Amino acid sequence: MATINLRPHHLLCMFAWRGHGYNRAFTDNFNNIIEELQSGSKIKLVVGHDDICNSCPRIQTQDSCFQVEPGNPDTIDDRVIARLGLVPGEVYEIKILATMIPRKLDPEDLVEICRGCQWLSLGWCESGLSAPLSLTTGGC
Repeated sequence: MATINLRPHHLLCMFAWRGHGYNRAFTDNFNNIIEELQSGSKIKLVVGHDDICNSCPRIQTQDSCFQVEPGNPDTIDDRVIARLGLVPGEVYEIKILATMIPRKLDPEDLVEICRGCQWLSLGWCESGLSAPLSLTTGGC
């Protein structure tokens, strides 16, 4: 069984995933990661670039991420860790996270947690937490 390296905020992105990304390579990679998680792969929580970032065009061309607010140690990843009580470096089962995250977060919490994210305004994030897609049974 594989282990997927994920940044904390990407745990939330998985709930909002609708198959749209920055480009085809990013979208294909994200879809592959979702499929791996649905097949039982575990998640290792990492700080910094992860398996989703590997195909992000911003990282590849600018070595930067809009999720990191320059000069501000309070990032989306920090806010997710704090709100969910997760530990970087730990390995988690997707089925545990898929049930725990919607219990610990309300959709309106995302306004604060995900402030600065360009995807938040689409409303997918809130709807993903309200009626989560199945990350463990192939429902994405």
